[in-house]
Amino acid sequence: MAREVAREAALESGIAPGVLVLHLDAGLYTANTRPTVERVLALARASSPTPRAVVLESGAQRGVTSTVLDGLGDLDRQLAGIGCTLLLARVPRATADRAMASPWFAALVADGRLLPSVDAAVDAVQTLPATPR
Repeated sequence: MAREVAREAALESGIAPGVLVLHLDAGLYTANTRPTVERVLALARASSPTPRAVVLESGAQRGVTSTVLDGLGDLDRQLAGIGCTLLLARVPRATADRAMASPWFAALVADGRLLPSVDAAVDAVQTLPATPR
């Protein structure tokens, strides 16, 4: 399940205003994708103001299925619908390589929204277009 990571400290310091940073405690798989997507959406919707971006730290994602990719694509679209951009951080290289077969994931990479670290993702938020794609 996703949990918030140091958001209050980041917001108080001014390092990441408007960025919701979430950490996946375990990798996504068929049975936990939908509840995780719903939890991330609930956290973004409950934030005031709505975050400009959600950074999902995904270092625990050791495999990927079409169900997981479809769920993340759905999350991406729903976040965009509330004016928020999804960025993925720390996805293991082998997982990202397999995920490139998905047109949605390939577009995420082409948009510069797959980053090697949470810090790089938070920095990348500053260069995002005003409206999510």
